[in-house]
Amino acid sequence: MTYLTSGLIGADLDKVYTNLEFDLGTVASGKDGQEWMFVEADGTIDQYDCVAIDENNLAVAVTHALAAAGQVIGFSQLALADGEYAWVPLRGSNISVNVAASCAKDVQLYTTANAGVLDDTATSTATLIRGVTLATVNGTASQASVEARTTYPSGTATP
Repeated sequence: MTYLTSGLIGADLDKVYTNLEFDLGTVASGKDGQEWMFVEADGTIDQYDCVAIDENNLAVAVTHALAAAGQVIGFSQLALADGEYAWVPLRGSNISVNVAASCAKDVQLYTTANAGVLDDTATSTATLIRGVTLATVNGTASQASVEARTTYPSGTATP
């Protein structure tokens, strides 16, 4: 169960909001050293996608271009439709992240051609996402969500 430790009344980290119930960009502390931001989805976001959050606190599944542009990076723990609202973790432990097949733990992660999905393989069109480390390996032959630890992740223009 995910919960806040900051005492923000009425916030539910496991809820998809259809109405703006908190100011966009509100930040709250959670268990396991987590920090969460209230955002609005700017397009469809899959559960556990890595997201880029712009200056208006709109979140979208991360791409090479968005990460390279220096957007704030978070990880949506819920599936969101365009215009829905949710709390997205920016840092902490026990955060689930979508990664590509056979992604190793304790290595650098990069954007992929699949928006929102990270991988341990650097390509000419990938952006390094600093500040995120997988706690477990994705030993499957397909994309999966795995546990990660994040510390204010950010994109770096070239691997």
